[in-house]
Amino acid sequence: MKKKNKSTKQKKPTKTLLLAYVSGLVKVVKAHGVLIMFLVAGGAIGFALLRSQNYLNPPRDEAKYQELSAGVSYSKIDYTLVKKLESALSDTDVTVTQNLAPNRNNPFSE
Repeated sequence: MKKKNKSTKQKKPTKTLLLAYVSGLVKVVKAHGVLIMFLVAGGAIGFALLRSQNYLNPPRDEAKYQELSAGVSYSKIDYTLVKKLESALSDTDVTVTQNLAPNRNNPFSE
């Protein structure tokens, strides 16, 4: 059997390797910065539109609608009570007395 050599393990990135990677990334961003900004902004706007679509046109859950509407009880109009109220209102005679002094101008008479 062969022994594993310690040198075959992956080495950690050194400082110069990281600096080279960062400088290459900076060059790409400098060359294509405007395009990258448009792609990021377009992606954010597209994501926001997709998320807002659920609020603009929500899907109808028929089971939930039936459950909620089953608990609602609508009251009926009692037409005999309405007739009683109509007759009570029409039978009363209303008189209004003027409480203004005779020499005062009434602003509501115009």
